Amino acid sequence: MNKLNNDVFRSFLSKYCNKNIPCESTLRKGYFDKCYEEVLSKIRKAVGEHKIWVCIDETTDSERRNVANIIVGILQPESCGNLYLLHTDYLDKANSSTITQLFDKAMHILWPTNVKYDNILLFISDAAPYMKKAGSTIQTLYPNIIHLTCLAHACHNVCEEVRAYYKNVDQLISEMKKTFLKCPKRIAVLKKKCPELPNPPRPIITRWGTWINAVKYYCTNFNELKSIIEEFEEESECVRAAKRLFKMPSIQSNLVYIVSNFGFLPDTITKLETRGVLLSKSVDIVNNI
Repeated sequence: MNKLNNDVFRSFLSKYCNKNIPCESTLRKGYFDKCYEEVLSKIRKAVGEHKIWVCIDETTDSERRNVANIIVGILQPESCGNLYLLHTDYLDKANSSTITQLFDKAMHILWPTNVKYDNILLFISDAAPYMKKAGSTIQTLYPNIIHLTCLAHACHNVCEEVRAYYKNVDQLISEMKKTFLKCPKRIAVLKKKCPELPNPPRPIITRWGTWINAVKYYCTNFNELKSIIEEFEEESECVRAAKRLFKMPSIQSNLVYIVSNFGFLPDTITKLETRGVLLSKSVDIVNNI
């Protein structure tokens, strides 16, 4: 909202919206509380007497503060019910005690006069130890709750375990990323020699399954990438490291092994993340894993 104090932006909005643009402090003092109460009223009305599930996920913001989001969803037997962001809060510490308190606080926000303990059937979180401990405590306070941990997150943990075990493959992906990152000259060589070959992927570890997808890329295009790297004559550290790794006898067999045994995980994670999937279908996906 502070961007509304920018004169250029204000003049742009005034010109094209034909409205008087309030300043940031006016919005905060006169509108925010009203908007919040309106949205909260809609959520309470939508939830009504329905059975619900609750999900809590904790992360850190750009200033390294612990931020937790609480989402509630309506449970319906034949379709995927609506879900709502109920509350966001900053935590002094991320532990079982603060998560339990946050859960209780959110339920009192949803039902300020009388919490409907019997209507909360599921609590969903990741499998962090403090979340498991919080789930056990919450189950004593809310007797109908079943605590579920996210299976998509569990699949990501398997990918992380594979990455930690195959350090040479991880280093190859990292050095190749450095080799082509922001280097048009090397990318031009790649395009000239293999015009149909996409640029090497840049896996981001926190994005689930991207590392396994990168392994698939190197497994499929191993010989082409090896020949391209061998053409580079400059003595940069990343190029030297990539050449050394491509020459290792075990590197290609490791790539093939990972793809053969774990290559299905990224697609599985995507399927488990999909909304509206039948429970029977989700169970089939898990059994297939």
